[in-house]
Amino acid sequence: MSSSNNYDSFAKQRAQDFASGSNLVHAYIEKPAMYALVPPLEGKSVLCVGCGTGEECSELKERGAKVTGIDISKASIDYAIQHVPAVNFQVMDIDSSDNLLSLGKHQFDLIYSSLTLHYSNNLDILLRNLRHLLTPGGLLLFSVGHPIRWAAKVEEKEDVKSVVLGYKQGQGETEIFGDYLSTRQFRQKLSDGPEVTYWMRPISAYLELLKKNRYELIEFKEPSPIDSARQVDENFWNLRSMLPVDMVFLVRVQD
Repeated sequence: MSSSNNYDSFAKQRAQDFASGSNLVHAYIEKPAMYALVPPLEGKSVLCVGCGTGEECSELKERGAKVTGIDISKASIDYAIQHVPAVNFQVMDIDSSDNLLSLGKHQFDLIYSSLTLHYSNNLDILLRNLRHLLTPGGLLLFSVGHPIRWAAKVEEKEDVKSVVLGYKQGQGETEIFGDYLSTRQFRQKLSDGPEVTYWMRPISAYLELLKKNRYELIEFKEPSPIDSARQVDENFWNLRSMLPVDMVFLVRVQD
């Protein structure tokens, strides 16, 4: 996982944003889409990868699962331990194979990961390691940033923000905005303040890595806001009803 991201510095703020629903993408797009794809969990064992301050672990636990949550941020895990009972929380870097595999072979029926896998510096190895942790036929449910949004060129001038993916052509010259097809690392300032380093890759790259690591695609979603978002912020609802910001994969381990 990218060591340049200081997750500890904004752990408490993220917990507060989660509780208040002030992060509209999380509250009205990504979380509803993820939760809608969670299978029945009564009596199941679940690993939450990139669990942050533990709110999603609480949701999974309430659905009847035995939950383990891991995150690279010690501050986040300390907060989770204090606020979410009956979950096994551990500080762990998902890019450390030794640490991840120490959780044990075939231990989890579901691995749940919200907006975390795009931080990994080697997604190929990470997917292989997660497969090792899953039971035969186990499920991996994860969300990542959508390249339609995150591959775009972003410019801010005089309080006007432009997010453009495409090109302008004329008189034998082509000006290109963004880069969809490359897998590349970049820094992005999030709406709630911090700057983090992501990896952006096209949808085809995710599909190729999943196939290589013997995952079967069950569901692929490019979620739009749930209806209640329109009453909260109509501009947000209009934009995200037309252009995606995240995407969600549900895959199953193949024998």
